[in-house]
Amino acid sequence: MKKKIISLVVILAIIAGIYGYYVKRNSQQGEYPPFVSGNGRLEATEVFVSTRDAGRIQEILVNEGDLVQPEQVLVWMSQTALNAQMLPAKAGMAEARAEELNAEARVAVCESDVAAAKSTSRQKEMQMNSAKKRFDRTAELFKKGVATAQEYDDEEGVFLAAQAEFEATKAKIQSAEAEYKVALTNVESAKAMIQSAEANIAVIQEGLDSTVLTAPRRGR
Repeated sequence: MKKKIISLVVILAIIAGIYGYYVKRNSQQGEYPPFVSGNGRLEATEVFVSTRDAGRIQEILVNEGDLVQPEQVLVWMSQTALNAQMLPAKAGMAEARAEELNAEARVAVCESDVAAAKSTSRQKEMQMNSAKKRFDRTAELFKKGVATAQEYDDEEGVFLAAQAEFEATKAKIQSAEAEYKVALTNVESAKAMIQSAEANIAVIQEGLDSTVLTAPRRGR
């Protein structure tokens, strides 16, 4: 019985030696990684990624457990609804810019009209002043009996006509200036439309950007 126990121990020792030899040889050849020992604690940081708005997933580009790099695209969300919103938003932007160009062109025309009305008014004022001097001189001569009544009436008529034309130019200046103010208001309105369109496009673009989910850091 004692011999059997000794024989069993010897056999187990031989088996253990053979196993140890193969493990060591395979480890040296790279088939088995070397053993590492130590004390410590493993910790993992859980990171959540999500879209700004709820939506339908278009495509998932990674599998669970895949190693991902920072900024790597993980998921594409559907952009159909947002793209449908972007088209009229950009059309509104184009319309607003066209309105701004038209309004600015109208401002330039109105500025020219105001300048022309003021120039005409100055000319008419000079003509009126000249007619007034002639009339005043004729009136004095008429009082002295040198000028006839017909001459008096003629000079008075010329003066009154020149005065009426001058007053008419004042009305034209006021009208041109009023149109100029309206044109300026239209420019400001167009600019406000552009700002509104830009804000709308920015919101939609932000939504489109959020449909692309990327990895915030390296991990699995």
